[in-house]
Amino acid sequence: MEPLVQIKNLHISFNTYAGEVKAVRGVSFDIYKGEMLGVVGESGCGKSVTSNAIMRILPTPPAEYKQGEIIMDGKNLLGLSESHMQRIRGKDIGMIFQDSMASLNPTMNVGSQIAEVIRRHQKVSSDKAKRQAIEMLHLVGLSNPEKRYHQYPHEFSGGMRQRAMIAIALALNPKLLIADEPTTALDVTIQDQILKVMKTLIEKSDASVMLITHDLGVVAETCRRVVVMYAGQIIEQGAADHIFYNAKHPYTKGLLLSVPSMKMDKTKALEPIVGSPPDLFSPPAGCPFYARCKYAMKICKDSCPVMEAIPENDGQAHEASCWLNSLNYREALGERAVTL
Repeated sequence: MEPLVQIKNLHISFNTYAGEVKAVRGVSFDIYKGEMLGVVGESGCGKSVTSNAIMRILPTPPAEYKQGEIIMDGKNLLGLSESHMQRIRGKDIGMIFQDSMASLNPTMNVGSQIAEVIRRHQKVSSDKAKRQAIEMLHLVGLSNPEKRYHQYPHEFSGGMRQRAMIAIALALNPKLLIADEPTTALDVTIQDQILKVMKTLIEKSDASVMLITHDLGVVAETCRRVVVMYAGQIIEQGAADHIFYNAKHPYTKGLLLSVPSMKMDKTKALEPIVGSPPDLFSPPAGCPFYARCKYAMKICKDSCPVMEAIPENDGQAHEASCWLNSLNYREALGERAVTL
């Protein structure tokens, strides 16, 4: 399968008065055509910074692209001019932001904001842009779209605003949709409706999706592949079945154990991941999860593991960066090697 977007060895820092925050450190992954890729991890692990880098909307300064490439349609997005990126945003890459109330303009009615995106990239009349905007409001499941077109964001509920954000993001049938926690602060019923709307519209347009979320249940339901991030790095990635049923990094296993399940023993408490992520002003030399890992060894503190392939019977790619899975280190340990 051909990648739509390739992120290669991406390093992003924020230069602050207190020093350099190394927010993204050597991130590499592909997004394939027509797939929904899930990106999970704790707050501050670099998920949103990576997605904003694809859109090139990080303010520079304080942000600085230190190293790496983001390849789409044979072009490195990090090397394009701002005017070129403005032609790509909305048309080729759409984005649903975390906070729909803060992302929508409170001084404009919702329909005009959708129509503005259409007119910005297509040479159409105001009337045609309005008709297309009303059609998008209908497609995302809003009742009486002609009335909703003239209403303002404060007149919409949280779920309605999120649908409006989806309508804006998909108005031009982008090749890539970045959904940054699109179901945050929504109740489970509205969450399910929003996900169904996204899946239906994506299937119709054959778009690719980068879904950023804390909710592993959402990922299990919607995504084919999963990328797990921690402390600005990717620590595991692979097919969703492998991540959920054959996780190889202690952090991934910790995330899964901290989620309630219908099958779990109700007499046992959930297992939280003790401790806090490392300070990215001065990232550790070794594994970033060392201080919180119950399997930690001396080599974990001194040396950072690299991503290594995990053999799977179905042949699908599965990688993790953990010394417990390193063939070289396990051979050196011999019979004392520990497996997860």
